[in-house]
Order: sequence, then C-alpha cells, then structure tokens
Amino acid sequence: MNRPSLYGAFGDKQALYRKALDLYRARTREAIAKTLGGGQPLRIALRNVYDTAISIYLSGDNGARGCFIIAPRWRKP
Repeated sequence: MNRPSLYGAFGDKQALYRKALDLYRARTREAIAKTLGGGQPLRIALRNVYDTAISIYLSGDNGARGCFIIAPRWRKP
C-alpha cells in the first residue's frame, strides 16, 4: 500500500497507529480470555498466559518482537 492509499484509508499516522493498537489489544484480550476460560486452576492458567506471551514476544524472525504497548528499556521515547 502506498502513502496516499494509506492516508486515504486511515487519515494520518496517529489514526493508523491507533487502529493497529486497537487490533493488538483486542487480539491480546481474546487470547487471555481463551487461556483463562479453560476451567483450569488459576496457577496453571496464569502460567499458560505467560508462556503464550513469551512465545509471541520471542517469535520474531530477526530477534525478539517485544510488546507493542510497552517500549523496551533501551529505547527512549
């Protein structure tokens, strides 16, 4: 998608970021609800949530992906 099409679809960079963030948050909430809703003991369910999060964060092709919401410590805003 080129720049004019991108801005035509989303308006500006901030709107694009918000749309991506909203989608990320919705998928995260869905994954957590699915993991916690399995009727398992809380301790096991929480372990599964953290295991899933770590596997997602470390799944990048060129190193760790990290979290979309929390910036790594070594980056300054």
